[in-house]
Amino acid sequence: VGKYNLSTLDIISYRQQKDESAPKVMDIKGITELMTITEDILSNTLSGVVTVYDTGDIRSVFPLTGLERLSVKFNTPGLPGYDYTEDNGTPFQIYKVDKVTKERGKDIAQQYQIFFCSPEMFNSQVTTVSKAYSGPIENAVKDLVTNKRFLNSKKPLFIENTATNAKYVIPSLKPLKAINFLSTQSVSGKYNNAGYLFYETPTGFHFRSIESMLALGGAVARPAIFKYNYQIANAQDQDIE
Repeated sequence: VGKYNLSTLDIISYRQQKDESAPKVMDIKGITELMTITEDILSNTLSGVVTVYDTGDIRSVFPLTGLERLSVKFNTPGLPGYDYTEDNGTPFQIYKVDKVTKERGKDIAQQYQIFFCSPEMFNSQVTTVSKAYSGPIENAVKDLVTNKRFLNSKKPLFIENTATNAKYVIPSLKPLKAINFLSTQSVSGKYNNAGYLFYETPTGFHFRSIESMLALGGAVARPAIFKYNYQIANAQDQDIE
């Protein structure tokens, strides 16, 4: 208690309620045992797992088919946290329900995991890119992220300008794979390095070089002198009083 604030954890069905235009919504905070969100600069999008202990068989009654969305809002006290809610327009996409375990001696009680990811990851899996791009690479990345035919993202996109001005043909790749390919071809316009990363944080998507992530106040992050120790230093015995 007090280590985190979980204000919203709702499953949003793709089915609408009877006689209403709004979709079905179910609050699962009360049956949640564990929630994990993975944020990694080596992963393009956020993903996570919710483990629930279900005594009402909502997996069948709701039902859960893997096409629902997950509205999440939580934070550590004093920090911004995550706001992926329906009101914010960016709920996660549920893509799998797995590891269902029945409780012995109870007919309905069961434990299972709900896997979710950013909708951009889901969109990347169901579409391909066959398109030629010319000019600065960041323009191609912006098109792949915001275009309705590709990732169709409404989230903020933070871009570090590149010095690369060339023409590339994307030969029927998934949008995220296309972005990762363009990242390997990018040369920073400010720092003396090549290679970019494309990743997601609670603030949005980022396309930037590794050196810019290490730089402080915009200064060059490359150290001038390296010092290596190739063996463990000898330890001298000291008298213990």
